[in-house]
Amino acid sequence: MKEVKCPICRDKAMVKEYFKDDRVRLEKCSVCGLIFQNPQKEMEELSKETYDRAYYDTYYPEDAKYEMAKKQYDLRLQRLEDLREGKKGKILDLGCGRGAFLEAAKNRGWEVFGIELSEAAADIAKEKFGLEAIKNKIVEEAGFEENMFDVINMNHVLEHVPCPDETLKVIYKILKPGGLFYCEIPRQSNILNFLSNIVAKKDFGFNYMIEHLYLFDFKSLKFLLEQADFKIKEMKLADVGEDYRFVRGVHYHSWVTHMVVLICKYIKINHWCGGGNLWAISEK
Repeated sequence: MKEVKCPICRDKAMVKEYFKDDRVRLEKCSVCGLIFQNPQKEMEELSKETYDRAYYDTYYPEDAKYEMAKKQYDLRLQRLEDLREGKKGKILDLGCGRGAFLEAAKNRGWEVFGIELSEAAADIAKEKFGLEAIKNKIVEEAGFEENMFDVINMNHVLEHVPCPDETLKVIYKILKPGGLFYCEIPRQSNILNFLSNIVAKKDFGFNYMIEHLYLFDFKSLKFLLEQADFKIKEMKLADVGEDYRFVRGVHYHSWVTHMVVLICKYIKINHWCGGGNLWAISEK
């Protein structure tokens, strides 16, 4: 145990080492429950090493899985539209990749905008939606006007940003009063990962995704959103994960975990497994 400054509490708190290997050391805050890398790699270094074309070919392939992703995004957009009583408007996707979410939104009548750190992915999105709609930079440097967007979507991005509390302040600023913020993150603190580490010893801790600077759970995500003055409308576990992402060799490297995922999906005990994703819809 030692005294450090938590990246989101911004206060000194007792933390303990959560995991360590030759690539990374993770620590856990005793106050908010956040798990974080200490020390962290610089974003510029990560961008060069990680967010290249191969990264998007692996996680967001342009094939049937890409179409499957758009169908899942349709369901999310329908929920957001229901909360807005059917009203559309300007929507921003932070970490838009090649534009699957934006395609789904545009097809439903939204005016779409995107931010993407990967130059390779951003170039593809620009071809689809125009140079003005897609920015190849972080949101803090994008120059969006205050109160500009009706909805902001952030899908598996928050865990990648160096200062999530500062990023949420910017998101709050550019969102219109009454606007909605959808945030989804991977949830690692679940029975599925526990069993995987015990039985297979090949997943999560043993093949930790170095680009994940933070690991959130209910407590830490709630703390972060409320700290940024968001009003949480819904916060739920998804199932064990998105179908198009959960294949052996992507998130899970062992047959043991892969089979657990399939069995849990088949017999519908996803929540017993703790959920692969945690999402929240918040209002400004």
